Formats: sequence, structure tokens, C-alpha cells
Amino acid sequence: MLDQTSLSIYNEHRRAVIQYAASIVRDGSLAEDVVQEAFLRFQAAMHQERMENPIGYFYRIVRNLATDMVRTERRRGEIMAESAAHIGWLGLTEERCPERHTLACAEADCIRAAIEGLSERCHRVFYLRRYEGMTLAGIADTMDISVDAVRHDIKRVMKLLTASQRRFNALSL
Repeated sequence: MLDQTSLSIYNEHRRAVIQYAASIVRDGSLAEDVVQEAFLRFQAAMHQERMENPIGYFYRIVRNLATDMVRTERRRGEIMAESAAHIGWLGLTEERCPERHTLACAEADCIRAAIEGLSERCHRVFYLRRYEGMTLAGIADTMDISVDAVRHDIKRVMKLLTASQRRFNALSL
């Protein structure tokens, strides 16, 4: 059931909050998505605690979600650029050579197998660092482990991936 206080705040400030979110994410439709998600979180928070400045709290949720979205999109762009560079390095651009395609698929399978061999915690740490772009401290907080443990897991993953790529390169020569 909708809380009338949170609903009235949402209705009163919706347009301004969407403009605020759009100034951060630079896209009106994404801004609306951010505001809708923020409203759901805001409403849940209104049920759990009494707030001195609910409007300010709503804006803070919007800002945090919009900033997270920008960070995630930036990271996704970096990963796509790295992938494109790797594809170009393998020679898989315009000219689609079957041998090169097979080689790239085999290398991807080798890396995938190495990642699947990781412990669940190492896999999660790797994912949060590589694809979510989280800091070591952020990962440690999220997973309730020490920063040193995060550092150790990342080092383990990188050693495993490096060894896997070396084995692949030795076999493919």
C-alpha cells in the first residue's frame, strides 16, 4: 500500500527530481528510471524511519542512483572499448577469417573455463571489480570481508587468468 506522505512528495517534486536526475545521467528516459527506483527506495525508507527532511532524502537517493548509473555506464563503455581493441588485435574486424575466429573462440573458452574454476567468493570479487568498477573498499564492504582479502582474491584471479592465457598461447603456437 502506498504511503500518502511519500506519494504526495513524489507527485509534488516529480518533475523537478526528473530534471535533477537528467542533469546527472544526461538522458530523460534514464532519469525517469532513476526517479522510479528512487521512489521505491524512498517509500521503503519512509516506513522504516522518521525523517527530518524527507524531500532532501529523496533527492539524495536520486543523486546516488544517478551517479551509480553513470559510473556503471562509463565502466561498460570502457569494457566495450577494451573488447573492440582486443578484437582488432586478433584481426577480427572487417575481414572474418575462420581460423582467427576459431582461435578467438578457443581463447574465450579457455578464459571462461579458468573463471568457472574460481571459488564463488573470488568470482564475485572479480565481477564486482572488473564489471561493476567497484573499489577494493567498496567490495570489502559489500561482501563483508577485509580489503586485504579482496586484494588477495584479485591477485589470485589475475594469476589464474595469466597462467590460463600462457597455457593457451603455448598450445596455439
